[in-house]
Amino acid sequence: MRMRKGAIIFLGLAMLIVCLLSGGCSNTAADEELADWRQLFQEAPPADEEPLPITDDELLAQLGVLPESPAPGDAVGTGGEVMVVKLYYPDEMGYMSQEERTVAAEEGVARRTMELLLDGPEDAALQNIFPAGTTLKDINIKEDGECIVDLSAEVTGVKNREQEDLMVESIINTLGEYPTIKRVSFRVEGWDTNTLGGYTDLTGGVPIK
Repeated sequence: MRMRKGAIIFLGLAMLIVCLLSGGCSNTAADEELADWRQLFQEAPPADEEPLPITDDELLAQLGVLPESPAPGDAVGTGGEVMVVKLYYPDEMGYMSQEERTVAAEEGVARRTMELLLDGPEDAALQNIFPAGTTLKDINIKEDGECIVDLSAEVTGVKNREQEDLMVESIINTLGEYPTIKRVSFRVEGWDTNTLGGYTDLTGGVPIK
């Protein structure tokens, strides 16, 4: 089919050239002939040109299917590993009970654990033993296993020895879930202290049993 069309085009060009050279064709006839051949050339596809393959994205776009964008707050490019931590609070009788929380398994998990502990229990049957407004200023775990917990000044607002003892026990039991922590020492607003509320002696830190 392609060879036949080429032969027709070649024959037509030859006839047109002869007509023009002999002067036997009028300007109008020549113009019409040229117009016909231009249209033929425009309609005929190039011999060696092939359509480009469509990509998957172009095909989906034509079908009206667009890739979904991640929703705000979605984790992108992360492993998303999580772990369960145990937080210890006293019940109404003063006995320690635990709550489990799920946190991201990443660097700084001990800090996050302490922050959750200071936020208080979710179970209404347990007591938030920490004075209102108490926050974590810093936490540092040394190679020898000592964990230094730096608390805000609000922690000194304990009412009695029982509250301070329960508060220290809550921290010790919670951080004691981490095998690398062997002893807990305390600071208040960055300053070393041997007591939090003036009732319990914390000199030398509290060992994890």
